[in-house]
Amino acid sequence: MTTTDVPGQPADADRPAIPTPLDVARQRDSRSTSAGQHDEPMFTPEQQAEVNRIVQERVQRVEAKYAAVDVEEAQRRLSELDEQIRNGDNIVLRNSIAARIGLSPEDRDLLLTGKDEATLELQAKLLIERWGLGKAQGNVAPREGQTVSPSTAQGDEMRQFVDHLFGSEDIW
Repeated sequence: MTTTDVPGQPADADRPAIPTPLDVARQRDSRSTSAGQHDEPMFTPEQQAEVNRIVQERVQRVEAKYAAVDVEEAQRRLSELDEQIRNGDNIVLRNSIAARIGLSPEDRDLLLTGKDEATLELQAKLLIERWGLGKAQGNVAPREGQTVSPSTAQGDEMRQFVDHLFGSEDIW
């Protein structure tokens, strides 16, 4: 049998050698091939009886654990979880529609009350049509296209005041 020394330590005659994995495999194979029997039993009869008792106790514990699970209770819990998933999907859908049309969270909770996608989309469409939500609110030029009127009397007074304040004379 070949052996290896412990890595990082010098070889010692006093210390027993560590067998390699190949040595262990050969030894195991030689035991299992000798007339199809092991040379020595794996456990003594007392040890085997103890192992059987421990395994039987564990099997009984597992059976008792899963026997206590009520099928109706499990189905009820499953339906609750399914409902929670549907509610979560509904919340995500409501949030995305509200963001698309520009609703605040408070308005979203009051105005988007549908339970399915079709109802929520219909509610959003009505909000857009009736209150103009979701339309672009970009830059607004209220006097676009109008001509500028000549300065009024109040404008002239303001101009004279500013000229007097800064000591400038009429440039125009």
